[in-house]
Amino acid sequence: MTRGSRLLFVALAPPLIAAGLLASTSPASSAVAYSGYTDWKTISAGASRTCAIRTTGQLYCWGTDGTGSAIYAFSGGSDWTSVSVGDAHGCGIRGGKLYCWGDDGDGRLGNGAGGSTTVPVQITSATDWKTVSAGASHTCATRGKLYCWGAQRQPSNGTPAGTAYPAQLSSVGFLKAWKVTLPVDGSDADTYADEVKQPQLATYRSLSYFHTNANNSAVVLRAPVGGATTPGSVFARTELRNMEPYDGAQAASYNWTSGTHVLEINEAFTHVPSLIPKVVGVQIHDPDHEVLMIRLDGTRLYAQVRQLDGTYTEVTFTNSYTLGARYDAKVTADANGIFIDYNGVRKASFAGRVPSSTVYWYFKAGCYLHSKTSAGEAPSEYGEVLIYGLKTTHS
Repeated sequence: MTRGSRLLFVALAPPLIAAGLLASTSPASSAVAYSGYTDWKTISAGASRTCAIRTTGQLYCWGTDGTGSAIYAFSGGSDWTSVSVGDAHGCGIRGGKLYCWGDDGDGRLGNGAGGSTTVPVQITSATDWKTVSAGASHTCATRGKLYCWGAQRQPSNGTPAGTAYPAQLSSVGFLKAWKVTLPVDGSDADTYADEVKQPQLATYRSLSYFHTNANNSAVVLRAPVGGATTPGSVFARTELRNMEPYDGAQAASYNWTSGTHVLEINEAFTHVPSLIPKVVGVQIHDPDHEVLMIRLDGTRLYAQVRQLDGTYTEVTFTNSYTLGARYDAKVTADANGIFIDYNGVRKASFAGRVPSSTVYWYFKAGCYLHSKTSAGEAPSEYGEVLIYGLKTTHS
């Protein structure tokens, strides 16, 4: 499956045989028994259409297109196990295979064909689908993992989205030099948080986790506490990781004992979880541990460096940070240590903080939570960071 605003598939399925089970087009003020069958086991009703499965495993659908005319009435096969009807489409599972039919507006069918069809088409070649749910303009289904496709809608919380893809913002400049880790699992084979790299990143956005703000001046990175995590962490994140600039597909790592390596960022923390209000906006990381974090704990914005013995050294930038306030940070790392300028003023000097277990480190930036559900935080609580500018240089 592809990542993005819709999932595209190309597949064919045999038509289901039409059957004349049509509901009356006149409203009824009380329950009316349709047909003489007495073995219905499940039913799903949409805006103007209905589907039902009998204990025989046969599927029947009927309805109108808003003008009173019948748009489909079909059955076929005897192994239907699940059906769901949305406003303009329906989907069902037959023998473990997933089929959808109706209007493909916003990609809700999932086959990428567009238009509409009264003939169910198979969605992917998978044969282990378990459940399906058709919404107004999108569809979700499970086969161990959860898959969704169709229209994306602005979530009820967080910064409203703009129209641009995040990678189009020249001020952020990560078209080729970054990948993003998302707090969701489902688009790949493993059981951890998904990643989007180049070339997919160039035209990727998620209205829930990764998009531009309303005027396309910043990239919004949002992570829910209950989101998927990476193998080495118990915290969810929507975070950028430094990649090699020549193709954006290879992970970057730099020898900090040779040359000077700089990250410059203009960002703002805009939301923190309510119980444990801790979010990390910038990191230097080695293969095993975080080396540097610029983080917000409540209203305290500070830098934290992990020393070689596992202890931490901290330097506070401000104890009265206000959510939404933009700040500039410049992180310089070389053989002499790590140095941080905050809003143009040198605030932190961690001299001698090289090397760690290895001399190879890399930069990260975004929204990395330090709150989790096992500590009592609600899974729907979230952190959010807006990045207005981002640049790395290596000399």
